[in-house]
Amino acid sequence: MTMLHFNYKDIFRAFRYGFSAKKLWVIILTLFGSLIVYNIFTYIALIIGGDSFSGIWQYFRLFPTIETSISPWYVNIIWYVGILLAALTYWIGITTITKITIEQLKGDEFYEIKEAFKFSMKFLGAMIASPLLMIIFIGLLVGSGLVLALIGKIPYFGPIVIGLMSIPAFAVSLFIVYLLIILFFTFILTPIIVGVTKSDAFDTLFEVFSCVDDQPWRLITYQSILAVMSVVGIILLGYFTTKAITIGTGILKILMGAGIEKILASSTYFIKLPELPFINGFFNIPQVGILSGNWAEIIAAVLLAITYYGIIFFVIGYGITIWTTGNTLAYIIIVKKKDDRNLLETEDDFEVPEKIDNSTEEKEEKKTEDDISSESKEDKK
Repeated sequence: MTMLHFNYKDIFRAFRYGFSAKKLWVIILTLFGSLIVYNIFTYIALIIGGDSFSGIWQYFRLFPTIETSISPWYVNIIWYVGILLAALTYWIGITTITKITIEQLKGDEFYEIKEAFKFSMKFLGAMIASPLLMIIFIGLLVGSGLVLALIGKIPYFGPIVIGLMSIPAFAVSLFIVYLLIILFFTFILTPIIVGVTKSDAFDTLFEVFSCVDDQPWRLITYQSILAVMSVVGIILLGYFTTKAITIGTGILKILMGAGIEKILASSTYFIKLPELPFINGFFNIPQVGILSGNWAEIIAAVLLAITYYGIIFFVIGYGITIWTTGNTLAYIIIVKKKDDRNLLETEDDFEVPEKIDNSTEEKEEKKTEDDISSESKEDKK
């Protein structure tokens, strides 16, 4: 079991725990999965809306978006479903990384990705239900406000009711603000809490409320530190990754010459990322090229494009693994502070005293039996 300080010092271990081949592989697959789900639903939505597949591809490539203000309602619904399923895929990956992290902290360095993924799927219902219950509850409160607004439209009687209910209405509005804060942290903490404690939806929500109410400043401080650490991790890994790509392509050019440049130019045909000037400039993301060459060169270009996306996800994924492992550590610290409970202690750690007590009781019973037998022998004499 890993020994922790149970304070802010443990948060900085996220740099080391996040840079794990196992966790980076999980987040790369997760981001690929989320991208595929998002693209399928977005392409379907745009095609149903009247666009052609070739037109969407030429304009967007693998990051299509929809103008919800001018699109039909059914197109927007399909797009939102795609976003939700992509986010759910992402959550499964985050829970998987959390499970791997907590087992690593408990001392199991060889915990398998397959087992962590099975765990995430097993508790998928709890992850979905936790924010859903909050959204439903907030919706009911908003609905009660709408009912009050309808009553307010009644002549003479309505304004009086509004005046009488103004203070309760303000209290409910303030409570809604509080619940929105809880909902925000529910999206952040749900996969962490489920991955660490195996809790159901109600227990997860109880833990979110408890963390926000009992340790708000510690929670906000840790989130701020992790946000900075994630950005720093992405920048550092992105810098060294671009240098590695430069060295690799330079070595290939020694013997392949213009051949490798042609394949690299063709591979950029598949790459068109959102316009983010700082990121595009810093990581030297290439402009969209033209697909050309024989069939072998085209296959090579496709494979290089997939590799390029993998590299992008590798760099971004490191920031996500820092965030996830750091939040796992943060939750363990917060639980220790508010409940005086060490979540790294396994069931075996709790069973040891019982075994010691049982053995002690057995010795005492045996000693008593020996005393009785010795006394009976003396009586016979």
